[in-house]
Amino acid sequence: MEIKLTNLLFYFRKKFLIHLMRAFIFFICTTAFSLAPNNVFSQRVKINIDADKTVTVDEIFKIIKAQTDYRFIYQEDMFKGFPSVNLKRGTIRANKLLQEILPKGNFKFNISGKNTIVIKRKPAIVQQKIQGKVTDENGEPLIGVVVIVKGTLRGATTSFDGIYKIDAQEGETLVLSYLGYLDSEVIIGQGTTYNVQMAPSSFELDTVEIVSTGYQTISKERSTGSFERVNEKTLDLKINQNIFSKIEGEVAGVTTDTDGNFIIRGLSTISANSDPLIVVDGFPIEQNQNTINPNDVESITILKDAAAASIWGIRAANGVIVIVTKKGNRNGKLTINASVNTSITPEPDLFAAPIADAATQVAYQREVFERGGFHDQTNLFNGNLNVASGQVLNPVVQTLLLQDRGDISSEEAQSRLEQLENTDIRREYSRLIQRPEIWTQYNFSINGGSEKYDFRSSISYNDNQKELINTKANQYLINFANSFNISSKLKVSGSINFSQSKESFGSTSVNDDFGRFSGSDSFETPRASSAQNLLSTSINSRILDDNGNYLPMQNFLALNQEASNLALERGFPYDWTYNLKQELDNADNILRETALRLNTGLNYNIIDGLDASVTYQYEWQQQNIRDFHNEQSFYTRFRVNLFTQLDPSTQLPVSNAIPVGAILDIDTRNQRAHTFRTQLNFDKLFNEKHQVTAIAGYEVRKTIAERATSRQYGYDERSLDAKLVDFTTDFTESLPLRFASLIPDFNENVFVENRFISYFANASYTFDNKYTISGSTRLDDTNLFGASDEYRNIPLYSVGAKWNIANEFFTGNQNINRLQLRATYGINGNVDRSTSPQLLITPKNISFPFVNGTNADITGLPNPELRLERTNALNLGLDFGLFGNLISGSVEYYKKDSEDLLAFTSVNPISGVNGARINNGTLRNEGFDINLTLRPLRGDNFRYTTTGNFSVNTNTLIKVDVQSNAQIFDYVNGNLAIPDLPLRTIYSYNYQGLDRNGAPQFLNENNRIVDFRANIFEPDALVEEGSLLPKYYGSWVNNLEYKNFYLRTLTTFKAGHVFRYRNASFIPANRVSPLENVPADYVNRWQNPGDENNTDIPAIPAFQDRGILGYAYYRDSNKFVDDASHIRLSQLSFGYVFPTKTLERLGMNSLQIGFQADNMVVWNFNKWDVDPESAFIPRQATYTLNISASF
Repeated sequence: MEIKLTNLLFYFRKKFLIHLMRAFIFFICTTAFSLAPNNVFSQRVKINIDADKTVTVDEIFKIIKAQTDYRFIYQEDMFKGFPSVNLKRGTIRANKLLQEILPKGNFKFNISGKNTIVIKRKPAIVQQKIQGKVTDENGEPLIGVVVIVKGTLRGATTSFDGIYKIDAQEGETLVLSYLGYLDSEVIIGQGTTYNVQMAPSSFELDTVEIVSTGYQTISKERSTGSFERVNEKTLDLKINQNIFSKIEGEVAGVTTDTDGNFIIRGLSTISANSDPLIVVDGFPIEQNQNTINPNDVESITILKDAAAASIWGIRAANGVIVIVTKKGNRNGKLTINASVNTSITPEPDLFAAPIADAATQVAYQREVFERGGFHDQTNLFNGNLNVASGQVLNPVVQTLLLQDRGDISSEEAQSRLEQLENTDIRREYSRLIQRPEIWTQYNFSINGGSEKYDFRSSISYNDNQKELINTKANQYLINFANSFNISSKLKVSGSINFSQSKESFGSTSVNDDFGRFSGSDSFETPRASSAQNLLSTSINSRILDDNGNYLPMQNFLALNQEASNLALERGFPYDWTYNLKQELDNADNILRETALRLNTGLNYNIIDGLDASVTYQYEWQQQNIRDFHNEQSFYTRFRVNLFTQLDPSTQLPVSNAIPVGAILDIDTRNQRAHTFRTQLNFDKLFNEKHQVTAIAGYEVRKTIAERATSRQYGYDERSLDAKLVDFTTDFTESLPLRFASLIPDFNENVFVENRFISYFANASYTFDNKYTISGSTRLDDTNLFGASDEYRNIPLYSVGAKWNIANEFFTGNQNINRLQLRATYGINGNVDRSTSPQLLITPKNISFPFVNGTNADITGLPNPELRLERTNALNLGLDFGLFGNLISGSVEYYKKDSEDLLAFTSVNPISGVNGARINNGTLRNEGFDINLTLRPLRGDNFRYTTTGNFSVNTNTLIKVDVQSNAQIFDYVNGNLAIPDLPLRTIYSYNYQGLDRNGAPQFLNENNRIVDFRANIFEPDALVEEGSLLPKYYGSWVNNLEYKNFYLRTLTTFKAGHVFRYRNASFIPANRVSPLENVPADYVNRWQNPGDENNTDIPAIPAFQDRGILGYAYYRDSNKFVDDASHIRLSQLSFGYVFPTKTLERLGMNSLQIGFQADNMVVWNFNKWDVDPESAFIPRQATYTLNISASF
């Protein structure tokens, strides 16, 4: 609990006694005993402050009287004109409360019979003129510091600017006191101005942490659930564009998977949505997380167990993340805050990728060629437009083929090969295509308020330069929040959150795949990356020639220059070559996103302790993707050429089924959500010992998602006109396999509406600040459940208990500040919005022989028994704080049994599908969360705090029907749920070394060694490796402060899981392919008989055998799976807070400059010493500079 003064009148107190009087001495001295404010009561007497409030000294005596057996006698107007006191919600010892509110040396206390305290004033003396400014250790003004002249009644308090004015004489001593700080003394000399910087006290107050569940704020002291809170100081210190990046490493029981998705205490679902529920200012949000301004967040609370999260019902099984945003300050002066953040991430180091250098690549291609790898399936251009002679060849292969055909001499071939040995596309790529990622953010906020009104407004701008040329993004975030007290009982509040962003994400045809080749386009727009580009490009290639012209590059859908020239001569409309930089140069695609969130509410105080609230939230978000492919882009040129119609007799173009011109794709997505809630809130203390807190309410919610897509062919950007296209006729594609197919038509509209209705209640009872019991229940219904009454209207609930041992009479040891035991049990739910109890079909624009009319896919069978996934959660916890909170922390055990999980199960194919997702899985998560904080240094200049958290999670699938039609690659990739194993368990081919010819060998399902020509299709031949998810994880946070400097480090670790090292793709090709880059360790391959005893890297196969499937098995063998454990120095922060004296002349309240480095160092425990979370191209560190100020 915290106390602050609210005016400038005199107000002072005595020093806090180092050793408090024992309780039994107090009770003996019950008559005519002179006491100081800090030893009037027994040490065990505590006062509960039920809410933030501003009160007078007389009202404080009434509060003490209501909660104790003591009475006060004093002159009626004795405290008239005394400063009011700001009390923060929580508990405080009664002695401490008196000590803080009553001036030092100014009163005498006598205690008489029947616990009556008589207060008398000491006489006052003459005052004189002195002034100064009081600041904290960071140079920030301290408001409400008590300043007295030692041994007198003269006193004052500091203003909002930390200024005090007092009368004193030369030789007298000023004593300055402030809650949580060491007393300071100043001897008055001949001067009249004395500025004082106060140091924090090592004494830890009996503060009470307030946590938010989204429906209510509750004292953590009286809550039975498992909450973890990231406070404002930590959030402000960590500089990240994404608010959820600030959670990393700060909370026990929370980790991320390889895609960066948060997992709270293990996965609780097999195939449904596994993301935690995100709640902002009391409402769940449907919008993207990037609509939350990290600079506006005051706190983040993680709800981990059933008692904490069950109030959210069918959306709580994966945990809940509750975000509370900053609000204005009541009775606070106008404050302006501004900050600038700039970060830079160097471009990825392509040469750190495990790919062999250019010379090794040439040697590989030559060996493959010499072993017959290219002769019969790959030919040089022979004057015909076909798939073999039309492709862009690897330059090494092309040189060898030219020599083999006699087009160039051996000397010329050797010269070209030597040149290619020094040609590494990574150099050109880094120079032409890559660049550092740069993020700049500008923030501005203003807040303030009066006695009945508060407000806060903020605006933030983000500018992002992405890794690849022509990729960038920017965003505006605007927030406004305010509240009014219309009367003493009625309060109105509201907030507006607005976000608008624009992103250009590069060429969409950089990674064109075979799906587009056959005409079955995908409308999704992928973002390119250096890793993807590097994997699909020969190392020995070039991007531009010596004159800066585009050179044809390898792409499975493109033609070489000779073939393309021939196509142009024959009348094809466009050049058919591909170049990566040309695609990026012509990229013109923009994602625009606009989001709005409105929140309003009324709160009415019915009687003392009981109020009613009505709240409403509206969300709207629109995403508009405009993907314009001009006539220079390969995306357009390929499609128009592909559907060019040929004369059957001459094979010359006669028409264009896709008209000449640009292609424009438009994808518009709208999302809306309405939430209305009515709620009763009760919180009251009865008879000084019985605290009851309860809520009950009703909520309705509706979400609407719409999507409209369209494609326009032959689009003219100037006239905004497009050409008509026949989408119903099968057109023969011109190259290379002559399929007959429809032109892709993406004119589609989707509308999805979901409705939810909920009833909820939560209550807790605390006796004498020692014993607490709690319970909650919630009933949800939604259109996502099946029609069967058996599976609808099923209540979810939780129960909990807590024992506050530290408040027991037998634990009166001052070294025990907090000691609590708690236990909870309850049921949470999870619902998957992608399922439906009704039959789902998707119309398809695909033509089949002998079939007329509309075709459709069955995407979901009717399921009247569809129901929510249920998670039964048990939690046991111990919280402790010892030796003035020198040591504090918690230990928790949990067990979560999830049942009725949706899983893909084989069904009778007569139904039209091979399988369906139904409720048939059971999963268990069991583990520990441990958190420990040490505060060994708490002095004036040095302050050091270290915090460690450690979590263990054992994830086991108890029951599920394994798919009978599962493919072997589903096992290899960890896509299957298998009983008695953790989710995301991967399997591998059982590698048995090399044979005498250097070929890989494997065990088959019969436990027999087979060579690389064998087919292995049975799962029994595979080896179980382990899960991709860590079993052990945690972090270590160090905070060191020296005067105005601070240093903070965050180290995280993960262990107990595996990863598959994609060191590449050593798949010796029996055809020309872009994927012809061999790994760096290729130099250690088998080359001569006997090498099988010294190496595990296969030889180049004899391609006349045509049996290289085993080389693909080699990539997915247990040879490339290892321990994914690692320790990461995730973040290092360093900064300086300028002292107040420096800022006074500038009219500033504060100024801080900080530096942050992310992803600095990784210590790995695998045999390749690679980062398992970015095994191909190592992640780069990010460096950020921050400047923030307030006025």
